[in-house]
Amino acid sequence: LWTIKRILNDIWFSATDANGYPFTTSLSEHPGSDGGSFLVLHLLDFYFSDLVKTFNAYYLLGFPTSALASYFLLRSLHVSRPLAFAGAILFAFLPFHFSRKEHLFLTWYFTAPLFLWYCFQIYSSTAFVYNYKKDIKRVSMHVIILITLASFGVYFAFFGCLMLCIAGIAGSIRTRKTHNLISTIILVSVVTSGVLINIAPNLANKFSGVKEDSVEFVSRQPWESEFFGLKLVQLVLPWSIHRGENVREIGKAYTNHFPLVNENTSAYLGLLGATGFLFLLGVFLANQQIPRLDYRINLLSIILLYMLLAGTIGGFSSLFSLLISPLIRAWNRMSVFIGICSIAGLVIMIEFGANRLLRNTNKAIVLYILTISLTCFGLWDQTLAICDECIDNSRTVYQRDKEFIGKIESQLNEDGGIYQMPYMQFPEVPALNSLPNMELFRPYLYSNRFKWSYGAYKGKLADQFFVALAKESVEDQIIVARRIGYQAIYVDRRGFADRGKSLEKALAKLLGTTPIISQTGNQLVYKLDNSEPKIFAGKTQREIMEAVGYVVSKGSVDFRRLTEKQI
Repeated sequence: LWTIKRILNDIWFSATDANGYPFTTSLSEHPGSDGGSFLVLHLLDFYFSDLVKTFNAYYLLGFPTSALASYFLLRSLHVSRPLAFAGAILFAFLPFHFSRKEHLFLTWYFTAPLFLWYCFQIYSSTAFVYNYKKDIKRVSMHVIILITLASFGVYFAFFGCLMLCIAGIAGSIRTRKTHNLISTIILVSVVTSGVLINIAPNLANKFSGVKEDSVEFVSRQPWESEFFGLKLVQLVLPWSIHRGENVREIGKAYTNHFPLVNENTSAYLGLLGATGFLFLLGVFLANQQIPRLDYRINLLSIILLYMLLAGTIGGFSSLFSLLISPLIRAWNRMSVFIGICSIAGLVIMIEFGANRLLRNTNKAIVLYILTISLTCFGLWDQTLAICDECIDNSRTVYQRDKEFIGKIESQLNEDGGIYQMPYMQFPEVPALNSLPNMELFRPYLYSNRFKWSYGAYKGKLADQFFVALAKESVEDQIIVARRIGYQAIYVDRRGFADRGKSLEKALAKLLGTTPIISQTGNQLVYKLDNSEPKIFAGKTQREIMEAVGYVVSKGSVDFRRLTEKQI
């Protein structure tokens, strides 16, 4: 929600002082190849003009986009319409979709079937690229499509390129020509260019930033590729929140007793997808005994096996992270690529059996019965039971928070900044006592008037300012807060070991005011007696610190006791 609001309120990568106030922050400090998602969100917001409705619409639209992409792929592989429909539904409703709301952009995994379509073009033809050399319109169309695919997540773009490489190498071995591999290199280059276009603002920010502020807040270690790696067993093992009680217990037992269980629990392919997965593995192992193997099954089994070898814990992903780059760490996310291969293999296998065993007069009826059966069973197996209590709780929390922030806005007359306590780093940090990561963004979601101190990227100069300020006494923090022009102090009791009792005692003594208290009692807001907010527009971070008399530089602090006339 924070990311979406930043995207919608600002021009994508423009700087804003709504977070980390009085300094500015920018999404250009947060690398990602998500321009396609940004554009979709802007279009949805144009229609809804509401943050939460835009969030929900984006999430829900991930289902039809994935279904349409996979239907297109299966029809291009000559799968009948009924089974292509069943396969599309199975893919769109993978458990991955329901496990990734916290990584919202991952729910638009429609790119996997389209990358696989390109794999088949490379594998089955030595002239896929060469046929289009003089057809500018068709070349332009493919360039636009590939750049678009690169704009829906760097992970999916990376795994798509890996899939293309496997198909290109396999195709060149099959045809004994280099054309397939050259086609792969060209397509991968276009996708890579698309990623570079998306992260251009990040690169510009990195190389044009102030030298003393050029700290990398995103730190990745090679060992994380194993921690967040793919587990073969989790592809076929039912998840721990399955509808079926007995089946659910199997997933729970694994989750509770085995190591390295984290976001990779979302890799479950469903029982039908797991059947296709095991079928393709068996086909690959028995390849030498099947002289006329269907080229579709052949390529699917090759891609599936080598993607598995690349992403599994202790696989080639470890070598990649160690020798090339640790930035790609969550290799379990390639499960959707393995998923589309498995589902495609399943429906091709079913249709092949139907063609061999059934007469034409009965085949159509049987295929429709199979489609209905597969779809119904897949939806039961791969989706979650409705949780009315969860929905009611979410609605209650939403209304409660919105009312609390509305109450603050009604009692604070001036637009301006609000100083948040306790200090908490951003992003990707563990909970602070009982205060969850990023929870201090919650008031920002409901407020368009105020600017908030939380949200400066960790390691940056602005963050160093707040780190140092948090170490000062409560009295000195109030002095600096007033100099900055904060209109209030926002306290979240959950971030303190003593639930903020000592802080509240000090604030009550120093301010002599009664706080505004949230319905839960977790949040307090103390009004400061600043007459008007200060204006820092156009000033550098150093100039802002000089103006308020609190300068942080290379670990040292210069705190000047300025008079009100000097400020």
